[in-house]
Amino acid sequence: MLLMFAAGAAAGSSAGVPDMPRFRWENFTTENGLPDNHVFQIKVDGNRVWAATENGLALYENGRWKVYGTADGLVHRAVLCVDVDPKTGDVWAATMGGLSRFSAGRFDNYTQLNSGLPNDVVYGVASKATGSGWPPPPGARASTSRPDNGGTSTNATLPCTRFGLTPSPPEPRRSTTRCGAAACWSTT
Repeated sequence: MLLMFAAGAAAGSSAGVPDMPRFRWENFTTENGLPDNHVFQIKVDGNRVWAATENGLALYENGRWKVYGTADGLVHRAVLCVDVDPKTGDVWAATMGGLSRFSAGRFDNYTQLNSGLPNDVVYGVASKATGSGWPPPPGARASTSRPDNGGTSTNATLPCTRFGLTPSPPEPRRSTTRCGAAACWSTT
């Protein structure tokens, strides 16, 4: 489930009494268009919100959800982490089956077989402009178990942190909160 917390000013205040903010929570589930109620992580990108879910990558824009899955070219359905490159607008998705980049309306996928990733289970990703780590393809950085340093990742600056000796799914029910200009978003 994904929650949005928005604030607005109260209308019709009495003279001399300042406007008080009004707060509103809005829940998003599969009934509202999310592909899955298990949301691992979110990324606020201006007026858009990207959600990494158990069953695809979701984009909330203009009050509607758009879902991207394997039929759209995503490398794997379970998306563990998402980041947006602020320079190019490319969306990077860390999945249980590799790394996907969404650019110009299509997906490019990076796996052990085509990019040199040491493992297809990618736990975290950060664009070159916002993070640091081991760079598989140009423009992105990913976190996976690495054989060159004993099987563990020492990079703790990625926005999605779940490092370990062996590939395993992230812990359930980890909460993430991100704020944009008009609202804060939180996974539950």
